[in-house]
Amino acid sequence: MLGTFAGTGELEQNFSFAEMFTAGRKGSVTVENLRNMLKVRLDGLPPHEFVVSCQEGAHSLSIEKPSEDCVRTQQRFIQLFGGGSNGRAHDLPRRRKKQRTVDGSIDILEGQETVASLKRKRSMQLESLQPEQRPDVQQLAEQAAAAAEATKANPSYQNLSKRLSALAEAKRRQFLEDAGPAGGVIAAKYAAALSKEQRLQELLQKLAEDGHALEPSQQPAMDPMNTIIVFQSDAGGHDLSTLGAETCVWNGHEDQLAKLMQKRNIIWFLGDAKAEMAFIMPQGSEVEGFLVGSRLLGGYVATQCWAKACAQHNLFLQPPLHLAGALRSKRNLMVYVHKSAAEQHLAAATCVVRAAHAAGSHIPDVRLVLKNKWKDVSAKGALVLTAPGDVRKAKKRQLKDKLKGCVLDPLGFLSVCTEWGS
Repeated sequence: MLGTFAGTGELEQNFSFAEMFTAGRKGSVTVENLRNMLKVRLDGLPPHEFVVSCQEGAHSLSIEKPSEDCVRTQQRFIQLFGGGSNGRAHDLPRRRKKQRTVDGSIDILEGQETVASLKRKRSMQLESLQPEQRPDVQQLAEQAAAAAEATKANPSYQNLSKRLSALAEAKRRQFLEDAGPAGGVIAAKYAAALSKEQRLQELLQKLAEDGHALEPSQQPAMDPMNTIIVFQSDAGGHDLSTLGAETCVWNGHEDQLAKLMQKRNIIWFLGDAKAEMAFIMPQGSEVEGFLVGSRLLGGYVATQCWAKACAQHNLFLQPPLHLAGALRSKRNLMVYVHKSAAEQHLAAATCVVRAAHAAGSHIPDVRLVLKNKWKDVSAKGALVLTAPGDVRKAKKRQLKDKLKGCVLDPLGFLSVCTEWGS
């Protein structure tokens, strides 16, 4: 049913209409025609408003004619749904759109125009158009020239023009001076900057060589008998035998690590300022075992200025820079050496394994736990020591197999293990 009302009685009445139209219908009445009649009955006006009676005189017969509302309704239905050969192909109503001219005074009706009517309307449209008056090129040029003259006559424009001319002349002279032979203003400033930089470099080198002066009142004395001094490669011409402490050259063997763990104090001796800087802030992907051993075992960092201060005051002074060893730290340190680091025989990986084995028998409360397999790592904060070129590959495997730990190269591992003490 195409149209109903909210009331229950009207709804039942509409069903009655549907039954009346469908019961006992002729065979020539198709379903589409039956649907149209029902739609007119439901959506249209009441029957007494569709048909009106017309009688010319008192003695003439009454003639039934369609009312004006019926004619308008029929015309509207034809426009929306079509009729005859111009019937619609679907149930949607037709869209009726009016096309208007520029001034909106002439309507063009779709489907109801002939060639002659369209020509007449086009002639009317052409007559209604008024040609626009536009200035020619000469007039535009004259207007632009007049505007330019008016602008130049403005005092603000003249002042701005003078300032720009003076600035352009100054820039031209400066360019000619800079482009000439050495001796110009720029060349003199550059030479002065180079000289200042050289003086600063010499001062910095002198401060690095002299180091920080140690005072016995500021640094306490240490027992040389319980102290061992470790050189990175060799003594390098530094004779520290007069200080009374034991000395050795780093080799990274397990017996040497065990010996260092038995000493109360360890001093990592660096010969010059350059070696000290590389020890404190290492650069590059290759990390020597000397650096890893110092971070694991801890101790003090000393340079030549410390040796001079000890010889000058005839005291075994405590160096000011102190490293807290990771083996004796309060935090638990779980380490797994990746196969890439083991296959490449990295010095950092070798030092970690040897230090873990030596600490098991010489440090009762050692905090370092070495795992043989990655799947045995149970802590998220565990350290996975990997070769520098295999960090990305190891992280991909970690995500794939859902393994725990933090994948680090030797430099990152050294940074995590470094803890400066007071």
